[in-house]
Amino acid sequence: MVRREIVGILLISVVASTLLTYYLRREAATPVEILDLNIPEAIPPGQKSVHEILAGLVLRKRVESLLLDFDCLLNVTGEEDPTGGVEESVQVIRRLLDSAGASYTVEEIQVEDGSATLYDFSQAFSVLAPRLATLSSTTVYCIVEIGGEKFAFRGVSDFFVNRNCSIASLTLSKNEVPETYLTMQAGEAKAQGKPSIMEAPILGRKGYNATSVDDRLSVRMIINSIGVPGHSGILEVLRVNAEGEPVIARGFVIPASVQPG
Repeated sequence: MVRREIVGILLISVVASTLLTYYLRREAATPVEILDLNIPEAIPPGQKSVHEILAGLVLRKRVESLLLDFDCLLNVTGEEDPTGGVEESVQVIRRLLDSAGASYTVEEIQVEDGSATLYDFSQAFSVLAPRLATLSSTTVYCIVEIGGEKFAFRGVSDFFVNRNCSIASLTLSKNEVPETYLTMQAGEAKAQGKPSIMEAPILGRKGYNATSVDDRLSVRMIINSIGVPGHSGILEVLRVNAEGEPVIARGFVIPASVQPG
């Protein structure tokens, strides 16, 4: 009986040790984890309503450099040729940039119940264009596949499309220390002593240096629907790079209205 108990204790110890080793290896391999996420069920364009987009992250290990990168794209899927227009645009741009020796990004991203390929030409474009032109120009394209059906999107490398009218407020926080930007409408930013939304990081990219274990980062956007252009679907993309390597690539499709259950 005593021998069986000893064997049982040893087995439990081995299992516990194995699980702990697996957990530690998993954590070490995952420098950043999404803890909080809030994506609106819908964002109806041109209406007097506000909607929150929230992403909260936690660092699982120290990294010297971390980059949060947002993109916002609109659905441009065609009826007869669903993705032909976007695929043709991507091919033309890639040929031009390849011939010029300019760099761009092609990245696989995860979307709910599907997958997607994102083409980001914003870095090359930003070298050639002034800041304001870069904010409003189409520099990002995406082909999304869900349930065997393909959809085409194109948009901007930014926190949200049409930022100066659609983003009521943007708050970037590290360890609960906020950095807030407010809309230019009605002089709200100036009245509250805050920077305007047009002063927020260019290309929807926020970088951090020397982040430590358990550091917490968050991005909170309040979207004012009245400033959102007409659309048949929005693709909001969050990418996170640690030490220059991609660790998170997620896309979230937001319809113009709540879909019937």
